[in-house]
Order: sequence, then C-alpha cells, then structure tokens
Amino acid sequence: MIGLGCAPIYPCLIHSTPDHFGADKSQAIIGIQMACAYVGSSLMPPLFGLIAGHITVSLLPVYLSAILVLMIVMHEGLIRKTAQKEAARPPIMQKQSASPNRLQAAFYKSSVGLPPVSRWMRP
Repeated sequence: MIGLGCAPIYPCLIHSTPDHFGADKSQAIIGIQMACAYVGSSLMPPLFGLIAGHITVSLLPVYLSAILVLMIVMHEGLIRKTAQKEAARPPIMQKQSASPNRLQAAFYKSSVGLPPVSRWMRP
C-alpha cells in the first residue's frame, strides 16, 4: 500500500522538471533524476537489509518516514529556490500562469473558423 501511494510522485517530478529548471535544461535534469531514482532503488533495499540485520526489522516505518521527510524537505527547498529565482527576474521575463480564462480564450481562438462538425463528417 505504501508503494501504491508513492507511485505518482516520480512521474509528477519528471513532468514538472521543465517548469522548475526550464525547457532548455530539462532533458539533462531528467537524466539526472532517472539516474538518481535507479541508484536509490538499487541501494535503499540493501541498506535497509543491513539495518534490519544488525538492529531489527521493526525499523521499517522509521526508515520510510525518514526517506519521506527527506523527500519533502528537498522538494520544498526546490520550490523555494525556483520561486526566489522567478521573483528576481524582471517582470517582463516572468512566467505567465495560464488561468482558466486564458485557456478558454486560447481554445476559442483555435476553434473559431472551423466548419461545424456535420460538414467535416460528410463524405
């Protein structure tokens, strides 16, 4: 159940990389993220095996909680750093958030001029 709850975290991190680091750097950063994920998934189980072998298996919740806290602290640090970096940019260079009104306007502009569905469905 714990793995099921954590399953969406990795794809969300990969998906948000261009927003945090910029599209020009995102491919390299995603490569680093994937390498760290593979290293972590290969080293963390044996590390806990050593801990469980020398102390006790009942430390699994503590071990997982420590990793979760570390992940939260690192994510919040990233959010804070990118917010500071964005605030330091000149206003003209800052990213514009896509509000629902802008999205609706963009959709409307792209759909204006298209023939009604009945016209393009006819042979």
